[in-house]
Amino acid sequence: MKHIKTYEHRSLHIDEPQVGDYVICRENFIPDKDMVDFISNNVGHLVMIRGNNIESAAFCGYIVQYENIPTDIRGFGRYDNFKNCRLMRRFEILHWSKNKEDLEIYIDTRKYNL
Repeated sequence: MKHIKTYEHRSLHIDEPQVGDYVICRENFIPDKDMVDFISNNVGHLVMIRGNNIESAAFCGYIVQYENIPTDIRGFGRYDNFKNCRLMRRFEILHWSKNKEDLEIYIDTRKYNL
């Protein structure tokens, strides 16, 4: 008996964050310590990718939306119809997952040095 394996199409950038993923980022351009701490200790939601092509993959913009931002932190903007967002570059995205809980566990283990 012969077995036929079905063809699977895989993207060239399968190891890249996709719209809908949850992310942990590191802010590199803002000197505000409160902003840096907030972004690195909270999970964001990737809502849009701008300039997504093979030639500029390292420089395309990832629009990341955050929730529960303290009122004393400024610098979150509005992109299209999304509020409370930051434009991040690929090298600023440290981890991503389809499951928010996976990243929350990572943040907790980092926080308590586990």
